[in-house]
Amino acid sequence: MIYPNIPHPGVTDTSREAAEHIDAKTWMNRVLNAVREKPSTMSEIADAYGVLATTTRPRGSQLLALGLIQDSGERRRNRWGRNEVVWEAVPEQTRLF
Repeated sequence: MIYPNIPHPGVTDTSREAAEHIDAKTWMNRVLNAVREKPSTMSEIADAYGVLATTTRPRGSQLLALGLIQDSGERRRNRWGRNEVVWEAVPEQTRLF
């Protein structure tokens, strides 16, 4: 299997180690279920689960590459005052896969 079906291992030893230890499928499902329930930013999803956004953002990138989520066009400010994309689930009838 290759990305986006599995985490990209990165080019550094620390990136490869992180990719090996993340339960990507579980986190992809959590992120997808969260945006199906309510369009959200990756920071909002991370906060809801009590994890860092570095756990949710890569899963969001994978889901985007798989055609399962899309940019809603809305932006929300995160705790640092920066705008973030609000993601939404792609309606099932328009999914690419």
